[in-house]
Amino acid sequence: MGHATSYTFSENGVVVGQGDLTADTPDAQAATLKVEGKAKGTYTYTVVFTNAAGSTTSKAMTVTVTK
Repeated sequence: MGHATSYTFSENGVVVGQGDLTADTPDAQAATLKVEGKAKGTYTYTVVFTNAAGSTTSKAMTVTVTK
């Protein structure tokens, strides 16, 4: 797919962050999502990376908040 030009983070299927990336091959890219102050429960996160060729969705990451 090549390097992404944008990303979209989702929490339990709801968009919670998005932004643009520089498609600067061969340098690595990074996108971060700060998560804090969540109520007890289970949250599932994914990120979709997009460029002119299409989109790729990450594997889901599940986080359980216990305190």
